[in-house]
Amino acid sequence: MIKEMKIEEFLDKLAGGDATPGGGAAAALSAATAAGLVEMVANLTIGRKKYVEVHTEMEEVAKKAASLRREALALADEDVKAFDGVMAAYKAKREAAETDSDKYEELIAEAFVKAALVPLETARIGQQLLALAKEVALKGNVNATSDAGVAALTAYAAVEGGMLNVLTNLPYLPKTEAKRFKEEVSLLREKVDSDYQEVLSYVKDRVN
Repeated sequence: MIKEMKIEEFLDKLAGGDATPGGGAAAALSAATAAGLVEMVANLTIGRKKYVEVHTEMEEVAKKAASLRREALALADEDVKAFDGVMAAYKAKREAAETDSDKYEELIAEAFVKAALVPLETARIGQQLLALAKEVALKGNVNATSDAGVAALTAYAAVEGGMLNVLTNLPYLPKTEAKRFKEEVSLLREKVDSDYQEVLSYVKDRVN
């Protein structure tokens, strides 16, 4: 499992010749990294007299980020399983009798739906983390502003990476499912772009 790997071990596997882990797993780990940074900034704010007014708020932020970090880490493994499921469905079709081809086409479509669902969830988590990164950037410990900025960058990478992995699966989905996923991606993009630009602009102004 990816969450049990050492960093160097994961990167070696990522760089190898196998299709998994790939961009979807990397996007999920970007989300987990963003979550860890959000937690860090929140924890560097909690207990400081200067920020007493936001202690309770930062405690809640840290709690949410910790939960999202665990979810994102699990999604890295789920992404690998989902892609492997697509490959298994194709293999089953190749080995099946021609009379069963329709059944296997359905299995392949179902596998691609799963392969789109996982990165969509990664993108959703990234969107939530971007909002939390914005919160700690605006209200958190000023000495950790750059960390909040990197949290926003990695959260945005998770969103974009997740969405790319959704879109690449759309041609293989039934039309109704493809339409639904495309609409979800459009809604996510509307949510994240303004938050991303706002937090990045604020961070750059604050550190200069």
